[in-house]
Amino acid sequence: MGKDISIFRLQEVPEIAEARAISTLSTRNREKRLQEIRDAENHEVWKRKAQVWLEEEQRRHEEQKQHRAKELERLAHIAQAFRRYSERSAKTKNIVEEALGTNKTEKVAEMVGRRYNVLGFRRLLGHEDSDGSKKRSRVVLRAVGQGPKAVWATKGLEKVLDSCADLFESSQDKFKRTTYWLPPLGPTKKAGLEIEIEPARVFHSRKNDCEIAWNPIRVVAAPEAKRLPILQLLAKRAQEHQTAETEQQEAENNAKLQETTAPKPKNTTKAIGLEPGEYVCRRFASTTWREAPRTILFLAPKGENGESTTDVETPTHGHFLQKAVEALGGVETLRKTNSLLLCSLGEVRTTPNKKKSRLVSIAVA
Repeated sequence: MGKDISIFRLQEVPEIAEARAISTLSTRNREKRLQEIRDAENHEVWKRKAQVWLEEEQRRHEEQKQHRAKELERLAHIAQAFRRYSERSAKTKNIVEEALGTNKTEKVAEMVGRRYNVLGFRRLLGHEDSDGSKKRSRVVLRAVGQGPKAVWATKGLEKVLDSCADLFESSQDKFKRTTYWLPPLGPTKKAGLEIEIEPARVFHSRKNDCEIAWNPIRVVAAPEAKRLPILQLLAKRAQEHQTAETEQQEAENNAKLQETTAPKPKNTTKAIGLEPGEYVCRRFASTTWREAPRTILFLAPKGENGESTTDVETPTHGHFLQKAVEALGGVETLRKTNSLLLCSLGEVRTTPNKKKSRLVSIAVA
């Protein structure tokens, strides 16, 4: 390289020695050597800046993670309460459908003098009896210490059901029958609609000259009007909890490098073919091509705000990229990395031997 060795073994100042080495090169090689020095300096400057940015990103991610953890903990209690309510709702629905599935339907007059909890009822809209009157509802009642019973609803009981039908949960089967059920809000709470069937009363109709008997229905307890808003709020918070969990998982995946399956060679791009600039890498793959180890980085252009400018990641490989990965410690280092990768692709140059060259730098936190 044009260095002179002193016969007296004198120690030469490195800066002066380097300057002398460059000065003795040919013009072309001297320019090449100066360019290599500038590239190395720029590489170190970029690497320091990239590491600072990655460390700030990690700190920001940890702060957001703690904030999301508190929010998730708050929503988790609400989501758990809604999940328990959904289980009680499904259980109540099954009880109602099993009771309505039997052929035995009792009359209100046979259940006088007791207090009953209304579990649910079923209606068949548009259906009429042979005499032209509309089909009445079948109601499922349950008294304390007894099993559920299905009864035919009287006109008085129909009015009671109409007044609070909006507070019941409902579903329609293939026969267009609408089933309503009213689950309790809590494990120790009642559903809310309780009735008492009073003894029969008799009314003499002068018009038809006959006696009409009926059993008055007394409402002991009715479901609160705020029941529906409470359930709607619980459902909304449960959905927010599910969304927050998904966002948390996505944030965790986007904040660290992940190993994935290597694509086929025809679906990858050489690093020499990408535009110069900075790229963000969130995924990598390791494979073997032609008996040689290859590392594939999924690169996305980095914007001014630090985020990738597109969701499209380009599977990238190449000789210079492989050397940069090996300089970090190889694939094993990538597998232990808990942060993103920043990759800098320099300008493509042509060597005196007519070969293309590109400076590739990779930074990790």
